[in-house]
Amino acid sequence: MSSILSPSPLREPVPQKASDERAAEPIPMPVRLPEREGSAFALGVLQTPRLVRGTTSPRFSLVLLLSRAPAAGEDSIRPLLMSGYLGMELDYRAPATETGQQPQAQPIFARQAQVSLHATGQPAFAVARLSAPLLRGALHTPLTRDQTLAVLDALNGEPGAQQEGGLELKAHVEYRAPAPAAGFTLKLPPDALRQLDVACSLQAVLGNALSPADRAACLSVVGPSGNLDGGPLLETLTRSTARATRGAVGMGAMLAGSKVQTVAATLQPSVRPSATSHLLATQAIRIQQPVATTAATVSTPAVSQVAHYMLPEAVFLRPELMAVSLPILGDLNAPLLSDKTNPSLRWYLPAINLVRPAPNEAPDTSPFLFEFERIGTSESGRPAIRASLRFTLELSRPAAASAALAANTSLTARMIEPVEPSVTLSVPYIDEASGVLKRASCRGVVTRSGNRLLATVELLNDAARTAYGSLSTAGFQSEAARLEVAFQFSGYAPVFNRPQLVLGGKIASAVLVAKSRDDADSILVSSGGREFVVRPASAHLVTQNLTLAGRISTSTAAIALPSKIQYALRSTIRQQSLDAFFSCAELGAFYREKQAAATVSIGCAEAYRLGQASSQTYQEVVALNRPSYRVFRNLRQPGRFLLVPLAYEITRHAPGTPEREYRPALIVYAALDAERPENNRIRFEAMLGPALSPYEVEDLRRRLLLEAASPVLELPNMLAQRTEFSWNLTSTPPVEAVTSATPECLHTALATDLASALLLKTLIQNTGLSGAARFILEDGSVVTSALSVHLRRITGPWLQGPVTLQPKGATLQLTNRIEGSMAVKDVYLFSGSAEPVRVPVEATLAPGASLDVAAPGAYTAACADADPLADGSPTFEEVRAMIEEIECNVVFLDVVNYENHGLTRLDIDARLQGVPGVFRVGMDSRRGAVNFLLPLTVYLAARIVEFRLTKVFAGKPDEALPWRAWDMEANSNIVTITSDMIST
Repeated sequence: MSSILSPSPLREPVPQKASDERAAEPIPMPVRLPEREGSAFALGVLQTPRLVRGTTSPRFSLVLLLSRAPAAGEDSIRPLLMSGYLGMELDYRAPATETGQQPQAQPIFARQAQVSLHATGQPAFAVARLSAPLLRGALHTPLTRDQTLAVLDALNGEPGAQQEGGLELKAHVEYRAPAPAAGFTLKLPPDALRQLDVACSLQAVLGNALSPADRAACLSVVGPSGNLDGGPLLETLTRSTARATRGAVGMGAMLAGSKVQTVAATLQPSVRPSATSHLLATQAIRIQQPVATTAATVSTPAVSQVAHYMLPEAVFLRPELMAVSLPILGDLNAPLLSDKTNPSLRWYLPAINLVRPAPNEAPDTSPFLFEFERIGTSESGRPAIRASLRFTLELSRPAAASAALAANTSLTARMIEPVEPSVTLSVPYIDEASGVLKRASCRGVVTRSGNRLLATVELLNDAARTAYGSLSTAGFQSEAARLEVAFQFSGYAPVFNRPQLVLGGKIASAVLVAKSRDDADSILVSSGGREFVVRPASAHLVTQNLTLAGRISTSTAAIALPSKIQYALRSTIRQQSLDAFFSCAELGAFYREKQAAATVSIGCAEAYRLGQASSQTYQEVVALNRPSYRVFRNLRQPGRFLLVPLAYEITRHAPGTPEREYRPALIVYAALDAERPENNRIRFEAMLGPALSPYEVEDLRRRLLLEAASPVLELPNMLAQRTEFSWNLTSTPPVEAVTSATPECLHTALATDLASALLLKTLIQNTGLSGAARFILEDGSVVTSALSVHLRRITGPWLQGPVTLQPKGATLQLTNRIEGSMAVKDVYLFSGSAEPVRVPVEATLAPGASLDVAAPGAYTAACADADPLADGSPTFEEVRAMIEEIECNVVFLDVVNYENHGLTRLDIDARLQGVPGVFRVGMDSRRGAVNFLLPLTVYLAARIVEFRLTKVFAGKPDEALPWRAWDMEANSNIVTITSDMIST
């Protein structure tokens, strides 16, 4: 079941039909109609009452009392519910007919009325009076556990909410017959007292009444003591949905030094390319539909499909900055692509063909080989086998490209070089549990030799058997085995939709405009897109209310910047799907078994035609687990292991990342909506990496050498078919959380409004935000990890760590590369699968400090076991997070009459409260400004400017006045100096 607090879809109530033969036109809401009294007129009351709305949300409240705080990842709080309290204001009065329309029902004038809440078929447990004649009233009642669950079911539209066990609202109304409305006649005794009873399910009232924003305002979750075991009061508990749609996170543009690039490119923890197969499984965004090629462009096999994907990382360029010769990524299915800098150069994407062996070719050197050996007996009693498959793919110039070049001999052409090519064997099988056709994806190891890609795929047991059947025997399954071949390449992609600049170029300034000649005494100021004039001689204008509230906006230069962008340097993925079939009848020599005496060809072996297989891919190896991770063995591919970190935390940029190495992959910026400022958001985006030290990973590799000669470690974020994320969030501050997976990390974006930004900042610094990730793997199994966005829990860089170790003869130099001190406990020297040598250190390394330790003997890897020394709660500035800078100023307008006070001038010193530094304001013609360039987090907090006036006289000493505070949030960033400020 999904979260019980998730919003339900809107459902329109079904109107009730009138009993009159001449049915009235449909009315907006269900109306209970009394019996007809000799006319077509009918009196009406709403069958389903409306929830009365306040200024911002419905007048509805539901408090849920839990036995404890829910843990991150719990998808329902139903088991924790103890009781509840319900309050709501209801309106039963039928809406009045609009002027000029024929009345369809006339609201009655109620004399007495009450509403009651029942479980179906049970007496009322809550009764409230309705105000007469408005038929409106509030119902408040405590709830038992079962009643609370029934209210939640009604709120979420659960099927049982209208059936037995659900809750029902009943209203009893007493009224006298009113005068008939225009167009109706009425035959009723004078002053006749009438009674009317209506009933509806509670779901009919609540099921379509609360929006997600309403739920955040109206639902409360508390613990038995009011604070959930000592933690903060959870005013509203919400759960984020499944992972973000690809491309929903990190696609906005930002200024990064002299470049404009996507936020995803800035947050990428390392510069090394990720495995292409992992990118396809996580963040690649499909940009073109598959195109089936023909036999004219692709050799055997006959079926091949091509698809293209883009990655969120991109660098936006103006034409003058594109000096590197690269293709223009227009129509990627075109035979030739133009070069951006060389008009006579063309590029082509290589055709990839699966190479088939000749029947008389030597198997040891052939382009295809299926070879297996028996390695024992499985627990089912069947032979346990290990298979090695070799495939060869040839890169060549497509026929269409050759034809295009032949038609224009003045052109030269180059092949686009594949980057990080990946080959995955996709094998169909029938799941023995469900009988459904599924596919197993088996990743290969790829090497390149000239224009050929050699892919080796290792398989075990049933995975090897089903692969043999699909590869060798026609009709073994209803679908063929396939090779999914993909690679990355870069080029200049034309930018048709200008990117939104979400970070950089932000200002919060007022501008002093040049004086006009015909009004030389005036001071013209522009702020917030408006202009106004200050005239010192006009006393009635000398007020505190001259200014406009200063707001963050995007500078004119920054707004114009995207219009200059024409191309984006972007990485793209090309994927081809190739049917793979090598008939054992024709190519039986290339299916071999390694036996003790010799290696023999098996040809078409009936014993391997096993059309069913277990869908289980991963098996936990409990003996390898440690407190910070779990390990699973891949049952289909030998030597591959799934490493599941028990936690993901903010990670750091890897060494070699320009200008960002060892800094947290964390960014804070203001995302502005120029048309609707109420939608402005402060965004905190971070990359969450495995909370594992290099020592833990290296020690696991050592132990895995006893399991496999060359173990391969993979993370769940690389492999999951689907990932679901949940976050424990409160309504104060209101936080929107979006998370998506990448091969290296989990990209998390937290957004809140400007008013709540400081509260969210403090929360991340002090207590952090927690959540959980559910990784659904290929075989349907689920593994989970905790998530944390907390400045006291920063890990990484992944596989390197914050302390580097540099060999120096018989010693190792340890250097702390991060902003905080590190406590180094030990250094471990690894050599193969043997126990590592421990070298005690027990020393503290300050930021940037180094230490030499002895490194006796030979070793293949060295790791430090070190922990950060956290002193209190670090701030965003202290951990060196990337924070957008805001260019702001404070404008001073001096309208004091110097002659009346015997002054020659006024000197002004200014400072921002809580920010170091005092600045003298340079005044010119009674106006001046002091400029600040502040991190966004500081700007949001430093909204108080303090200024000190010094009176300068002609014949006596200067007089410095006390500091004054000026609230820019309330009074803006324009300070008007008036006479009352200098009065003593």
